Amino acid sequence: MYKKNLVIMVLAVVLTAIIAGGAVYLWQQNSKDEDSTESAQVESTEQANKTELVTEAEQQQTTQSQPTPQVNDKQLITEAMAAKYSKDVSDTDLTINEQDDTHASGLVIFAGEIAGGWWLAAKDGGNWIIVADGNGTISCADIDPYNFPTSMVPECWDDATQTLITR
Repeated sequence: MYKKNLVIMVLAVVLTAIIAGGAVYLWQQNSKDEDSTESAQVESTEQANKTELVTEAEQQQTTQSQPTPQVNDKQLITEAMAAKYSKDVSDTDLTINEQDDTHASGLVIFAGEIAGGWWLAAKDGGNWIIVADGNGTISCADIDPYNFPTSMVPECWDDATQTLITR
């Protein structure tokens, strides 16, 4: 009977050890899963933040590398052109070919006319003014006070020397 009790006692200890070992194993696995989930969430959040920063940087780079005329500026220049020739804004078809913060150039045609012409505008005191327009050469005297970039005005006519000046 002593042997029988000893066997039962050994089996109880072994069984308890197995159950305890299984519980510890499951607890560790659960901790690893929680850490993995938490780590994955952190990585996902970090990746989303990086993607957002890259997207913002790309938008800024695109905006900086390819400036587009603002609708507001186009409307203001169109109004200035229409006023100069006493035309309705709705009869003034103006396109902007090049623009920076203070200068713009392009083409214009008024309703009912066969052909249009080029124009140059400058922002002066927050308002756009038509500096020069037409179909011929550009007078240096008209544009010199406004420092137009050479990309907009590569050459102009100098009345004093009666020559075409390459800028």
